[in-house]
Amino acid sequence: MKSRAAVVLLILTVLLSSCDDFLDIKPVGRVIPETQEQYRALITNAYSKFPADRGLATFRSDEVDLTGANSMDVSNYLDIYSWNDIGKNDFSDDFKWKDYYYVIYNANYIIENVSALDGQQNEGFRQLVGEAYLLRAYSHFTLANLFAPHYNAATAAATPAIPLSLDTNTDVVLKKSTLSEVYNSILSDIANANTLLNITMWPVGEHYRFSKAASAAFEARVHLYMESWDLAEAAALTALVYNNQLVDLNASTKVVPSQFDSPESIMALDYVMRDAYVAALKPSASLVAMYPSSDIRKRTTFKEVALGVFSIKKGGSIDFRVSFRTAELYLNLAEVYARTGNLNESRTYLFALMQTRLTASYFAQEKTRLEAIADKDVLLTEVLAERYRELALEGHRWFDLRRTTQPRLVKTFNGETFTLNQGDARYTIPFPKEAKENNSNL
Repeated sequence: MKSRAAVVLLILTVLLSSCDDFLDIKPVGRVIPETQEQYRALITNAYSKFPADRGLATFRSDEVDLTGANSMDVSNYLDIYSWNDIGKNDFSDDFKWKDYYYVIYNANYIIENVSALDGQQNEGFRQLVGEAYLLRAYSHFTLANLFAPHYNAATAAATPAIPLSLDTNTDVVLKKSTLSEVYNSILSDIANANTLLNITMWPVGEHYRFSKAASAAFEARVHLYMESWDLAEAAALTALVYNNQLVDLNASTKVVPSQFDSPESIMALDYVMRDAYVAALKPSASLVAMYPSSDIRKRTTFKEVALGVFSIKKGGSIDFRVSFRTAELYLNLAEVYARTGNLNESRTYLFALMQTRLTASYFAQEKTRLEAIADKDVLLTEVLAERYRELALEGHRWFDLRRTTQPRLVKTFNGETFTLNQGDARYTIPFPKEAKENNSNL
């Protein structure tokens, strides 16, 4: 597994080194991409620059605490951990606003220029443009869920969000688009991509790229966040046609479901829990308490370093790159059906997942308990708790808190208490100071 990851890194390094001559678009004395290989190298570079902000957002959630073992970690992450977005210290890490627009620019370049090439109907070129549409959409989606309020259909048309960047014209000073405009653009990009993609799923090691399966999984997540339940259901079911495998932890824990080479992996772009994050964090007591001893995920998610003291096991290496996987789709469907009152279908997808994560005797016990639930809100609470357990430390928790109840959170570090009130404005991260200084429209 480690050697395979090293090979993937080596391949990426070779590919990226071939990009160096044209990373700056149309510079004097540099090569302009013309061949399919060169455009593939350009989009590979864009993929490689996609930020690890889903992992950084984990610091803001309730699933982790700072260890405080390293003073530099405290300087880097305490402001994010304590929701202190104003007057941060000089060493504090930042969400990578500028990097998203770098990725988007490269995607826009590919979308604009491949159409002018001979052989534009070539399947390889069509796949590249489809991926560029999705990379642009995924960047805008992540930006919106960091720096804009959560989507609300009733208010989205009047809610300022983030600037949309849909071309390579750098002379135009971007203005904030509304949430409706942003999400409409994301869905339009997905629709355009779906007419172009011809790779169903990339092989392991190349599936940091978008595919038909990844596009459907991404669309399911977008519609879930928009609370478009019927569309979320349809997209999730489509994605499961491509891959519906679940790892049975009762059979073996050798491969953790969130690993990049897991049978569940659909797309492995995001390096969520980087080694620096894992070194600075420990699982919160409330997260650890979510797992009884009969939940096999407890030993694949955490390492017990002393009696009752745990560290993070699910992360810290490129083995744990994860963007979309099948378990999320099962949970999406369980949530959709619970919210729409189809409790039997909700339980069907919930049980399919739980049976692969719990010991047989404990699953039988939980199945009986959950089958007795007749209230959709009670079952929804169970589904969201299962989502918390299953997707812990994969960059979902902060965004799930935002899109659901935005609950009150309280943290303590070095004797100081920090509080995020229910519905707090700090569930939305302010635009970076540098971005506002460079663009008065923000």
